[in-house]
Amino acid sequence: MLGRDAVERIAQVATGYLEGKTFHAGDHKDFLGSSGYYKADIAIHHVRCEVVWDDVPTVRVHTSVSGSGSAGINWIWGGSTDAFFDLHLDPDPTVTLTLAMSGTTLKATAVDVSSFGLKLVPTRGDIVSVIVSWVVDALSSTFGGIVGSALRGVEFPVGNFPAIPVDVDPVHLDVTPTDLSLARFGDALALQGTVTVTKR
Repeated sequence: MLGRDAVERIAQVATGYLEGKTFHAGDHKDFLGSSGYYKADIAIHHVRCEVVWDDVPTVRVHTSVSGSGSAGINWIWGGSTDAFFDLHLDPDPTVTLTLAMSGTTLKATAVDVSSFGLKLVPTRGDIVSVIVSWVVDALSSTFGGIVGSALRGVEFPVGNFPAIPVDVDPVHLDVTPTDLSLARFGDALALQGTVTVTKR
């Protein structure tokens, strides 16, 4: 059996690799003979977990995603107009994980990622109007896709339940769990199933 705090702590440790994970996007495109560009970097931070204690508990992993970048136009007649911005995903993305048995391993697997949009806030200079929609659309599509894919890919084992040896001379047995499933037992997560007993 596992209590809510234990499941939450396991989830926090298992998803810790997301903290600080970075993503980059950039591209360029011709506009009226001049060349527009954008580049940006974002990072996942403030990863936190909560257990939703339903009939079969689920784990929700909340994150914040933010970063910065620049965009502008290199003009055909020389020189450039450049702007700088901060950006973040809003609202904060949340991935929902279900707990299920896979053989004798209790696994958490992502089943849903909340919807979110990208907010871009200029910090210096003005993005030339001819490329504003291109930059915003491109960043929304790129970062939305790669962050969504990263979160949908979250999966980790919570624990494995191997055969249990029983050694009480002269009896030597292996008790192996089979057909395991999850169930609630008060405020704990319990495993139910059958066992096979083999003599050694």
